[in-house]
Amino acid sequence: MIYEKTDTNQQINAIAILKIENDYPHNIPGKVLKICTFKVAENASGNKLGELLLMAIFQYAANKKVSSSQKIDYIYTEVLSKHEDLIAFLEQFGFSTQSTDKPDNSQICVKSLIPPKDENLSSLEYHIAYGPPALKVNTVFIVPIIPRWTDALFPESRIQQQLLSNIPAGNAIRKAYLCNSKIKSIPKGATLLFYRSQKNRSVIVIGVVESILRSADPHEIRKFVGSRTVYTDAEIHELCENGKEVLAILFREDRLLKDIWSLEDLIKSAVIKRAPQSIHEIKEERGLKWIKSKLSDTH
Repeated sequence: MIYEKTDTNQQINAIAILKIENDYPHNIPGKVLKICTFKVAENASGNKLGELLLMAIFQYAANKKVSSSQKIDYIYTEVLSKHEDLIAFLEQFGFSTQSTDKPDNSQICVKSLIPPKDENLSSLEYHIAYGPPALKVNTVFIVPIIPRWTDALFPESRIQQQLLSNIPAGNAIRKAYLCNSKIKSIPKGATLLFYRSQKNRSVIVIGVVESILRSADPHEIRKFVGSRTVYTDAEIHELCENGKEVLAILFREDRLLKDIWSLEDLIKSAVIKRAPQSIHEIKEERGLKWIKSKLSDTH
């Protein structure tokens, strides 16, 4: 449940009720997590609470993977056909929809968490289909981000573990990052290591690139990022001052690292040679091998 505090009480703005089922509901094999209830209050729309709820559900399922006896193979929910917006929303996060023979004409939205051995998806398709968290690590970039923007974009990374953000983009799975980096290209599906700079220097969050835009036009940038960014219009204009190009990255958050990767860890493991000052690609073979090993062990 997600609450909004008021002076006198707490108001529930979003709620998800879950149940583990073992009796092959709708012929879904394995251990299945049913979303019995998934609801966001009308007065809380626009705050990305649906994505925040989904992330909590995905994290719950991922935590169960630690134990083979508890491992969740599928997530599903039943949705009335009239709720087309909810069905479309779930499909954007890897749920597939199938009809039922129930008289209420409901649909079943199912998401697999177990990739088949013969899957042949791109890195981004793989992440959407089976995560978060789920990664095909090929190309990797480290992204330094100052604490102010780290706390706004990833509120769950704060020391006090604040889950709900007052900034809608902070509640989302799909986010945007803006900077004046000179890097020319970051491919779709690339793995992003978000590195908190200045204090507590470490990689704290992993993301997956959807697309990028380079532009010096603040209106074009705003249209591209929509409501995904924590930057205000004034701050976007400031980034574009004197014709400076802005790199806008649309990405999906894959996971918050439970055990952060400190600057010392990164240097020792040949990921980087020094504290990063701008976005750059990780190319050192030993460093990439260490990253892949760490991510395969992290849920």
